[in-house]
Amino acid sequence: MPSDNATTAAIPSAPQTPRILSIDIFRGLTMLVMVFVNDLAFVKGLPWWTYHIPGGVNGMTYVDVVFPAFLFIVGVSIPPAVRRRIDLGDSPVKLWCHILLRSLSLVVLGIILANSGKLDPERAGISSEIWSALAFLGRSCFGTSTLATAGIAPPGGY
Repeated sequence: MPSDNATTAAIPSAPQTPRILSIDIFRGLTMLVMVFVNDLAFVKGLPWWTYHIPGGVNGMTYVDVVFPAFLFIVGVSIPPAVRRRIDLGDSPVKLWCHILLRSLSLVVLGIILANSGKLDPERAGISSEIWSALAFLGRSCFGTSTLATAGIAPPGGY
């Protein structure tokens, strides 16, 4: 069996661009808070500042800042990501194809996840259990491909 050094030496690697640590930290914290506030949304009896401010009331809580923070970090992350792909030699056509494919996959995944509880099995032609399984499979594949793209792999690789 070949050693790990022989295996990794045979695989050509792209030049490593330094990551911008502040973007990674802010993105991680934003995602952590996003998951946290989504889990708290249905819990009753918590302090007022753990919920969205009701419509028609002036004010905001940290919960109301999560989505704008997410949009901000997405916007900040796009230029370095595009620059990295250009530095790796992607042509403009390949770059646009990548952007369109990823955007389309996110839209399709969003539609599946947002509608899994509202599926009409008769009109869709599949049961809600299969629809939910497809949603889980899509979420799992998207998460795994995101980790693989970021260069994060479990011990032993994929």
